[in-house]
Amino acid sequence: MDILIDQIFTLLITPPGNLIYHLVLSFSAFAALQGALAQRYSQRKRRLILGASLLIAGQLILFVGSGLAWQNLVDSHILLPSIDRAVTFFSLVWIVWLWAFPERARLADTANILLNLLTIVLFGLTLSMWSVQNVSQAFNTSLIDLIWQTTSLVLALFGLVLVLVRRPDGWANGTAMLSLLALGHLAQLLITSTAGDFSPTVRIMQLIAYPLLLTLPNRQQASNFTTEITPVSDSSVDLKRRYSTDPKAFHAFLDLAIETNTNKISVAIAHSIAQAILADLCYLITVPSNDGTVMLLGGYDLIREEKLDGTVISRGKIP
Repeated sequence: MDILIDQIFTLLITPPGNLIYHLVLSFSAFAALQGALAQRYSQRKRRLILGASLLIAGQLILFVGSGLAWQNLVDSHILLPSIDRAVTFFSLVWIVWLWAFPERARLADTANILLNLLTIVLFGLTLSMWSVQNVSQAFNTSLIDLIWQTTSLVLALFGLVLVLVRRPDGWANGTAMLSLLALGHLAQLLITSTAGDFSPTVRIMQLIAYPLLLTLPNRQQASNFTTEITPVSDSSVDLKRRYSTDPKAFHAFLDLAIETNTNKISVAIAHSIAQAILADLCYLITVPSNDGTVMLLGGYDLIREEKLDGTVISRGKIP
């Protein structure tokens, strides 16, 4: 069992396996953004779009940094741990803001801005301090990491208390998400190995917690229906579910996170997206090549619940 746990930890913190980690978090935030865009105009919609967009931006920064390090274009030991801790804390700030304050709150919005500025300052200090440390030291053993993990844990617990006290729409999902994130930081402080530059327990809990972002648009939709004053005709209400929050979607993302066979990753990605956005048929494809052919790397048929193998077709045959 310990060997299996070590293998999972290694997969999450080293390329190319950590690509799955970035994809799951990015797709979760993107699905929340897509769900918000499908809702009617409201203050909640604007706030959800802003928060989800910044979560995606944070993951893109991590993804690009990891890609550059994988190609040895930057010193991964110096740059990536600082970016990782800053993006994790930055994302946590916006997650607390999204769950606890779906409507405008001047004090909370001001605190959010100040915490984002604090993140930038701490990132600059971390990068400058870590760049002069002993290059053989693991970031997880440093005082800098202890400060980041403790600060993130305090923020997650504070956000958890805010959600429990305020109890906004969907507070149960918010409570679950913040509890999982807090547990990841606590585990990193108490029980995990000190080797390495990244936090495997934090990443595991993020993989479990981030799909709960998919429920945020449903909270927005529920609020729109309950605050409607005038009667609404049946023809104006779209009763078709557009995004899934059932256990199948979560299991699909978890299966994607632990998939190690490179030949099956494309199908796992298509399966996760199909379950998340309720697409009858989903394929992962490449951009057209110079000769006009397109590779379908793998797909999933949600109606038949069947995995679809890849193939090659001509660009002209695509609708």
